[in-house]
Amino acid sequence: MHLFRLKGLLALCLLIWIITRIIILMNKSKNKIRIRIWEEVLTSIFTIYIFILVRITISHIHTGVNILILSPFIIYLCIKYENRRSLKKSISTSFLISFTIELSKLVINILYISNLKIFYPEDLILNILGGSIGWFAFNILYKGKIKNIIDRVYINEKKPIINACI
Repeated sequence: MHLFRLKGLLALCLLIWIITRIIILMNKSKNKIRIRIWEEVLTSIFTIYIFILVRITISHIHTGVNILILSPFIIYLCIKYENRRSLKKSISTSFLISFTIELSKLVINILYISNLKIFYPEDLILNILGGSIGWFAFNILYKGKIKNIIDRVYINEKKPIINACI
């Protein structure tokens, strides 16, 4: 029963997010503010990932999925923020996010809100491993044309990328 209500809430939140992004983009276009296509695409993909992450977190997941659950998030952070591109920061971020997820599951069970999830300490280790995999994947991908695109979009903000108006 609680899971069904949460699915509906997630669908409503996704719809609100889509409408909000459309309004923001229309406002940018109206005010002649440059729209960075790659940044919009990355933000959209990341937002959909967050909704999937919430859905996976509240349902039963297997070890293989648990290992890869934070990889996209760490890749996103490495792309968007140059100061987050160290393995140490990726591991610490993975730990903090995983610890927050596990702690929230524990609190939900203690407060008897839901008995769907149980706090598993090994999930911390698996999520940190997944964050490390994400960091390694970023470093493998961060070469050639992809490196040039990322650097132009997120590091050299003074260079014009695309002057697109929707």
